[in-house]
Amino acid sequence: MNDIKTLYYSINELDIEGKVLILDRGFFSDGTIKFLGGKKGKKISYVLPAKRNSRYYDNRIHFTEYFSYHGRLIRCGKRKYNDFYLYLFEDQDLKLEEQKTLYRKLEERKIDKEKFGICLAPFYNHPITQIFTRKR
Repeated sequence: MNDIKTLYYSINELDIEGKVLILDRGFFSDGTIKFLGGKKGKKISYVLPAKRNSRYYDNRIHFTEYFSYHGRLIRCGKRKYNDFYLYLFEDQDLKLEEQKTLYRKLEERKIDKEKFGICLAPFYNHPITQIFTRKR
């Protein structure tokens, strides 16, 4: 909580017009989004990774592009949502590693079939590894 309060105070004191604020996932909240770019907010351009349990994952974003990052295939897309954009990045290697980990945990009986199904569902229902918001 102190980090978020510090962010609010810092932004109010700094002139960051024309710059892009890059935050980590720990700052993600509806309050932060409203403060940075909501209708009554600061209108600051920002990049903010969503937490994995975010309601923004319910928004369908189609992969329209791809790029390579350190030899890894990253698929990506974007969608306008209210006053900002949702960007979707899916690391194919990370997705495969996470799936393999789930299967290994099932085989080692570290998770049961019910937990396995719950954990595996997002890979098929919402092919999202990360989602970022950015004001434009």
